[in-house]
Amino acid sequence: MTKAITSALSNVDITFKPIKHLYLRIERDSGRVKISAPKGTKMRAIETFLREKSHWILQKQRAARKRRASNQPPPGSIKLWGEQVRLQIERGKKRAVTQDPPDVLRITLLPGDDEIQQEQVLDQYYRDELSQKIKQLAPHWEHTLKVSANEYRVKKMRTRWGSCNIPKQRIWLNLWLAEKPIEQLELVLVHELVHLIEPGHGGRFQAIMTQHMPDWRDRDKALNLR
Repeated sequence: MTKAITSALSNVDITFKPIKHLYLRIERDSGRVKISAPKGTKMRAIETFLREKSHWILQKQRAARKRRASNQPPPGSIKLWGEQVRLQIERGKKRAVTQDPPDVLRITLLPGDDEIQQEQVLDQYYRDELSQKIKQLAPHWEHTLKVSANEYRVKKMRTRWGSCNIPKQRIWLNLWLAEKPIEQLELVLVHELVHLIEPGHGGRFQAIMTQHMPDWRDRDKALNLR
């Protein structure tokens, strides 16, 4: 391989599975290469496969770098519901977060806290914000779609904005949706609820989405242009 290609493929995760063919995926945010390979596949075969796909891989990794650069808020600030918010770090006797004025997020940390505790406090704030918005949006959409989720949960996800466990009627939403405009959270929420009606993404799924959220494709495009 050329030097550029070798460098681009330096971080490759290979998982051997009971499958028949090699599969390739690029993590949207990190640009990391993920390979699923049949058990017993020789490394030489995997290297050849990567070499054949190298041009496509480089394109995807360049796009990932551009997204990260364009979405990165200035130092000392975060994004909350699509708006840039300045962080103000203070020290006190109790960890807390307040947003006052609206464009400033005051995080109070204990005197001995470091960046790890700061991230944990911010993650919890995102989680609380997201849970509150879900409680506001879910009843309307459950009534509109005539479905009911048993549970909504929030977690960090690297490759999905949401997922739906249909047998358990449990919906997971990505913590990072708290950075996005609320209409994009609403899109993912509706998307997962529609899966309680139609498991796949085919014509019936798309028709239901269009019927109840005519601009869903525009919202989806905006969400994934990050």
